[in-house]
Amino acid sequence: MYPPPFAYARAGSLEEALQALAEHGDEARLLAGGQSLLPFMKLFQVGPTVLVDISRLEGLDGVADERAGLQLGPLTRHVQIARVEWPARLAILSDAARVIADVQVRNRGTVGGSLAYADAAGDWAPALIALGASVLLRSDRSERSVPLDEFFTGEHETVIGPSEMITEIHAPPVSAAATGAYFKLARRHGDYAVASVGVQIDWAEDGRIERAGIGIGGAGTTAVKAAAAEAFLNGKTIDSSVLETASELVMDAVDPISDFRGSAEYRTAMVGELFVRALNGTLHRSQGESVAAGYV
Repeated sequence: MYPPPFAYARAGSLEEALQALAEHGDEARLLAGGQSLLPFMKLFQVGPTVLVDISRLEGLDGVADERAGLQLGPLTRHVQIARVEWPARLAILSDAARVIADVQVRNRGTVGGSLAYADAAGDWAPALIALGASVLLRSDRSERSVPLDEFFTGEHETVIGPSEMITEIHAPPVSAAATGAYFKLARRHGDYAVASVGVQIDWAEDGRIERAGIGIGGAGTTAVKAAAAEAFLNGKTIDSSVLETASELVMDAVDPISDFRGSAEYRTAMVGELFVRALNGTLHRSQGESVAAGYV
């Protein structure tokens, strides 16, 4: 299937890309890896009249784990993150990157593109929400930072304005005592998530939870933050009672749909199960144990 006709422009700089967006508005789309945009165009779900190619712009890819926090360039490809041997405190990045679609998509797709096309079953949003990440949106006139849990507004919808683009994904500093894990339930490897949960925990020296981050994907029209469960876990030590209550709060955070991948009831139950596995995974990693996270 062929997409509708469109004009093509390769941006030579970030400024050129922003100027093109300002000029064409809703009629323009950014082309990075193309792993979300091009299938949408072939299905006539979007029909831009202008594609602005930003795939070769310098300075918009790569990962920096610095004192000021974790910075991801929007053009960072999934495979770049999957190949890194992350320490336990950032292992959630490996967990998510390694279960994204297939080799071809991981080689071409980008973190920024994945977030911008806001697939509720995508893998980056739950993991990055658990890390407390924000996105920096920039236009030719201004820039603003938006917490990722406020970024998604509906199915394939975000707060990005017609003349804006993601120029950075930023997460707060991750302490040396932190650990995380991401678990995804899919019908087969490479498929979209039936449900997924990312958990990131800052641990106190006595084993209590100082801060909990929980992101959920695949169980509604957008990825969501389990804020009530996070608040409940703060200051707690993990035991069976805490796990049970927190799991119930996580399930309360979702409003899933029913489709051919699973019913709403099934998805809700799986969100609870995936949360328990992810939280236990973070605990095992904090104790120096190996955890086979990712696909269930």
